[in-house]
Amino acid sequence: MSGRQVAIVLIAIISMGIAGLIFQLVVTESQMPTLSGLNTLTPATVDRVVMRNDEYKTVLTKNQNNEWYLGPYPIRNYRMLDVWDAANRLEGAGLIGQNPENHIYMGVSELNGTKLQFWNGDSMLEEFWVGDQAYAPLIEEERALFPWSPYVGLCYARPPAQDKVYGIHCPFPDTFSPNPERWPDPILAQIPRDEIQTITFTYPNDAFELEVERSVWMLSDKLNSRPASSEMVQEYLKNLEFGLIASGFLTKPEIESLDFNRPDFAIGLGVKPGAAAKSSLLLFIKKVGVEKQPGQRDEGPGDYYVK
Repeated sequence: MSGRQVAIVLIAIISMGIAGLIFQLVVTESQMPTLSGLNTLTPATVDRVVMRNDEYKTVLTKNQNNEWYLGPYPIRNYRMLDVWDAANRLEGAGLIGQNPENHIYMGVSELNGTKLQFWNGDSMLEEFWVGDQAYAPLIEEERALFPWSPYVGLCYARPPAQDKVYGIHCPFPDTFSPNPERWPDPILAQIPRDEIQTITFTYPNDAFELEVERSVWMLSDKLNSRPASSEMVQEYLKNLEFGLIASGFLTKPEIESLDFNRPDFAIGLGVKPGAAAKSSLLLFIKKVGVEKQPGQRDEGPGDYYVK
C-alpha cells in the first residue's frame, strides 16, 4: 500500500471518528433531560407572584388595569420584564445536576434559596426553589456562597419535590429577589424642564410660587412678584428632570399612622398645556428621629415622608 493510500485511509478513519463524535454529541444534546410540562407563565395567566426566603416575603399583585403593585406601590416596569423573561425560559431549561449535596452551592436549598410561586387566583400554577442570588451565604456555617456568577450567567430552578436542578440564562442576578426594596418604583415625580409651568410651595403659615413668564421665572408671594434666581431655578429644574427619588418604602401600618391632611409642607408641580407629563402634588411630613438617649434625638434634617 502506497503512502498516498495510507494517508487516504487515515483521513477516512479520522473523518469517520469526527462524524461519530458529532453524531454522539447531537444525540446526547437531543436526549438531555429538560424541564417540561409547565403551566404557561405570562402576565396574561399570572396575577400574583410570591417570593420568600429566610429574611423577606414579597407578594407582587396585578390589578384590574394589568398594572403590577407591591402593596400600595407601583412596581418598576423593567423589573417585571425581567421576571417574565426568566419565567419564559423555565420551560425547556436544561438539567444541571441532581445531587442534593450541591443544592446549597446553586442557591436552591431550603437553607439559602428563594421559594418562588406563580398564582392565578387561588390556584398555584408553579413553584420552585430558585438560585439567582449573587450572594447567598449560610450564616450559621459562616460560608460565603455565590450561586450567580457573571462568568456563567445562569440562574437555577428546582421543583420542591425533586432533587433535579435546571439552569436558565440570567444576564443579571436577583431576578426573583424577595427584598421588598427592590421592586417599587422610587420616582416620586419626573418632569422635563421645558414642560414645567409652575412650582408652588405651601407651608402652614406661608406660600410662594415660581412661574415662568415669557421665558423668565418669577417668584410670587402674598406681597409682590419679582424675578427669581435663574441659577437656583435651573438647579431645581434639573433635579425634577432627573427625578425626585425615594430612598425607602413604608408598610401599610406605618402609612396609616401618618396624617397627610396636615403636612408640614407641600410642593405642587404644574405642567404646561399639552405636556406629556402630568401635574403632581407632593405632601411632606417631617420624619421624627429615634430617641438615642434621654432628652436627645437624631431627627435627620433632610428626612421626610412623602405622599
